[in-house]
Amino acid sequence: MPKKIITQLDILEQILDELKLLRVQRQDAQTQTTQPKAEDIAPLPVPKGMKEKIEKQSEVDEKAKELEAQRFPVPPDFRNIVETVLNKEFGIEVNPLPNATAFNFTIIVPEHYSNEKKEAIEMNNGDRRSRVIDNNEGSNGVREWANKVLNNLDPETRTKISIARAQVKGVK
Repeated sequence: MPKKIITQLDILEQILDELKLLRVQRQDAQTQTTQPKAEDIAPLPVPKGMKEKIEKQSEVDEKAKELEAQRFPVPPDFRNIVETVLNKEFGIEVNPLPNATAFNFTIIVPEHYSNEKKEAIEMNNGDRRSRVIDNNEGSNGVREWANKVLNNLDPETRTKISIARAQVKGVK
């Protein structure tokens, strides 16, 4: 039997056949596992009146947030303590903690009394000094925190606060 001589051309034809087979197998695998792309899927039509319902729901959500913020009014004795220790220009917020017998008490320092850097004030939406106060501390905890906030300010600012407090009370 004569031996068949394998030429380079024969080897290249075999490689070419194998590559064609691999390409066909890869295309079959891709068509089986390929999912449509998001841009290929047409958006679902919005039912009539749905846009209006969505807009109304967003308005309701905004009103609910506003009501939630107003749900916990500031007790008058807390306000009186802050006005006595600091003055009427200082804002306060009281937010009860859901899983504790405590509340988050925040004193909002007016910008002209603040010793915070401008960047920190902008980032925190104002100079806000917060502390968690246990319910059994109550007014005493609020007084203590107001005094700490006052003592954290420089002496010149404390003097300005005292003068403003005295002017509001009518004392000269």
